[in-house]
Amino acid sequence: TIIRPPLVYSADAEGNIAKLKKAIIKGWHLPLKNIQNKRDIVSLGVLNSLVERCVLNTNAYNQIFLASNGNAISTAQLVETIAKDIDLQPKLMALPQPALKILKALPITKGATRKLAGNLELDITHTCATLDWQPQQAEKS
Repeated sequence: TIIRPPLVYSADAEGNIAKLKKAIIKGWHLPLKNIQNKRDIVSLGVLNSLVERCVLNTNAYNQIFLASNGNAISTAQLVETIAKDIDLQPKLMALPQPALKILKALPITKGATRKLAGNLELDITHTCATLDWQPQQAEKS
């Protein structure tokens, strides 16, 4: 059984979540306000629920499952969620579209820009139907 999660969100997440959290704590002005992308994430609690269902359900054997919370959010919404979890107000500012196009084109910034401004939506229909499972939002993961 293979579970393919997108970005995993938890209070003590590492990687890109930790980088965003650090920027919020430092009070950085993040140029993400007008980015209207859609990205699926999965909370640690939802991912744990899916892993448990896979262990207990024989329909999971030799299957590949996509995992997500079931609702894509923008990077700006992710920043707002992180800030709310640490009781801070994010400093979001709008980046002019021409500047965004330049950042997407420059070799040094196009990878990071794609991660921050790009879309990554997952269809978890197979996961939910095969396992008779729905992502349940935990209070905090």
